[in-house]
Amino acid sequence: MNVLEVQVQLGERAYPIRIGAALLDGDESLAALASGRQVAVVSNDTVAALYLARLRRSLRDASVVETILVPDGEAHKNQASLDIVLDRLLERRFDRRCLLVALGGGVIGDLTGFAAAIYQRGVDFVQVPTTLLAQVDSSVGGKTAINHPRGKNMIGAFHQPKLVLTDVETLRSLPPRELSAGLAEMIKHGAIADLDYFASLERDMKALLRCEAAPMRDAIRRSCEIKAEVVAHDERESGRRALLNFGHTFGHAIETGSGYGRWLHGEAVGTGMLMAADLSRRLSMLDAASCARLSEVVGAARLPLRAPRWPAGRWLDLMSVDKKAEQGTPNFVLLEALGRATVRRVPPGPLAETFAAFAGDGDSDGDGDGDAADPASSRGRRFPTPKSATRSEFQRDRDRIVHCTAFRRLEYKTQVFVNHEGDLFRTRLTHSIEVAQIARSVARCLRLDEDLVEAIALAHDLGHTPFGHAGQDELDACMKPWGGFEHNLQSLRVVDELEQRYAGHDGLNLCFETREGILKHCSVERARGLGEIGERFLARRQPSLEAQVANRADEIAYNNHDVDDGLRSGLLRIEALVDVRLFGRHCREVRKAYPALAGRRLVHETIRRMIDELVTDLVAETARRIREAAVHSVDDVRAAPALAGFSERVHAESAELKRFLHGHLYEHERVLAVMRRARGIVAELFARYRADPSLLPEEHRERVDRLGERAIADYIAGMTDRFAVREHLRLAGADPDGLGGGDVLGAASEASP
Repeated sequence: MNVLEVQVQLGERAYPIRIGAALLDGDESLAALASGRQVAVVSNDTVAALYLARLRRSLRDASVVETILVPDGEAHKNQASLDIVLDRLLERRFDRRCLLVALGGGVIGDLTGFAAAIYQRGVDFVQVPTTLLAQVDSSVGGKTAINHPRGKNMIGAFHQPKLVLTDVETLRSLPPRELSAGLAEMIKHGAIADLDYFASLERDMKALLRCEAAPMRDAIRRSCEIKAEVVAHDERESGRRALLNFGHTFGHAIETGSGYGRWLHGEAVGTGMLMAADLSRRLSMLDAASCARLSEVVGAARLPLRAPRWPAGRWLDLMSVDKKAEQGTPNFVLLEALGRATVRRVPPGPLAETFAAFAGDGDSDGDGDGDAADPASSRGRRFPTPKSATRSEFQRDRDRIVHCTAFRRLEYKTQVFVNHEGDLFRTRLTHSIEVAQIARSVARCLRLDEDLVEAIALAHDLGHTPFGHAGQDELDACMKPWGGFEHNLQSLRVVDELEQRYAGHDGLNLCFETREGILKHCSVERARGLGEIGERFLARRQPSLEAQVANRADEIAYNNHDVDDGLRSGLLRIEALVDVRLFGRHCREVRKAYPALAGRRLVHETIRRMIDELVTDLVAETARRIREAAVHSVDDVRAAPALAGFSERVHAESAELKRFLHGHLYEHERVLAVMRRARGIVAELFARYRADPSLLPEEHRERVDRLGERAIADYIAGMTDRFAVREHLRLAGADPDGLGGGDVLGAASEASP
């Protein structure tokens, strides 16, 4: 890839922005600047591990190369980190000819630049931005700063770099959320200065999200040109440069008020731009169509579309310390049209209306816990959709799941006993409903989002095959040469691809948090192909508390309801179960309280008490872990060890019950005999369809042409128990209407204990 160069024209302080691939491996401009000088590279552990060794090749002629690592994240762009840099420079006796090199994102760039501005009254520095946001914005223009608890970037200086070295290959390691944050600043440049550029971002957004080299390089170049032109005319923000703060007055308030690091800078700016556009419309400056167009491109970049639900007074208080405020009154960059901006003060009325219109995301000043997922602060849907006036985003997810075809099919899919074996046994549908009930009860106690936990619980089994785990195991065996089959991952495929209910896209288009919660476990190999959904498995982070609670609720439901069905079937006996601590303790208590109680009522009362103990223990233990971990946000939850769980005693007793069920129910010969026949049906269906795809319905034959054996697995996984039996009979040449499922699979007894 050729190197593009943009000049920031500041007379004798002019400098180039070099944009290209593999620049870290040896750039002559940087090598010339470093030659014979003491060089300090400021970075953090994450970035240094990826790029420091490569950067050192360009610093080969330096007299000394010192590495200074500071903590990662916006929360550490502060005086403490600045002191780390200054202390090391003084300790190593760096002179006034030294060169500082900022290797990292905007936090590193701002911090290093400010250190360079004040060390020995000013030394040279170079920006080597590794995030998209830094490449198109913070590395260009000479603004340097650290944060103060009372305001973002309130302590800083204008200090221009000698060089900006932008290696676009660093974007390949960027998490999707960081990439979207950078796209926000690119959108900003188009919105304030170049309608054609704005239109190109609309057109190329999918390619940019995929980090395609050519579109990304050209977009970075144009953003840098826009900013360089503005800086050249107004270096110190006395006039025209203020336009670059479009979205920042709102955005900085969001960052400061939410606690640095909870929102990425670009995320806050993205929402801030929408608020500024809304305010422009309320002042009759901008038409509604342009507002909608901006909202669509911000949504397409996978940026938040809502803001914190704070009272107007808190917004104004946060804005009063913004750098652009004059005597405590903020100025706003507003749009006269897409591609043309201006700066104005605004009356309080329209501003309050904008606050109210975007309320919903983040902190709520007492309206909930910060560690709970907030539907208004969701990381969004794969395809942007208008907000609902009556339902939260997680409510909409739950409703979409309940109305989908795969959810209805769960009524005729095996839990333990095949569907035809009795009307009173659990199916995947009734199991999912019971999981949702338990999960919602726990969520309410912990002040989590009940709609999200319910959506996850209702969707977690959508990918299950007919005949339960026997069908899953056989389909996995059939699919081994083509990546295998895993029902949990299949549930994600169902909601992302296989449901066909919308005109504009495949799948149910659920929120990120719901999709993330559905995927309880995943191999590293598979996670690499899942984009943002796979990130937590690669980084070994946790999902939301709602997802963790849904997972534990699934365990509670499985154990207790399988005890109930096992007793109903006659395969389990109370006399054996009383030796299992969890069941035996509660059964003895029930018998002591109700000596004459027997049969189903004894079973129901015992199981009810077991569930109550497990739920109570789960709530108490999870609350204890949350307190000890001192989590205050969803980000804290993700970084902590698993928080939702049972106490040590209850965990051990649950594990004992699970082992009992495996040995006495799941591996009972009568169950295994049925499952062996079920596996045979799945294997034969797969073999027949693979040998002759014309046996498939037409729409699935078309998918086989595109997806091969995966399409066959999708079709079989979507079958109900009884449809699979009937289809097997049809392909074998038998009359499916002349034989019941029991004639093929056999039946378990429905005898009561």
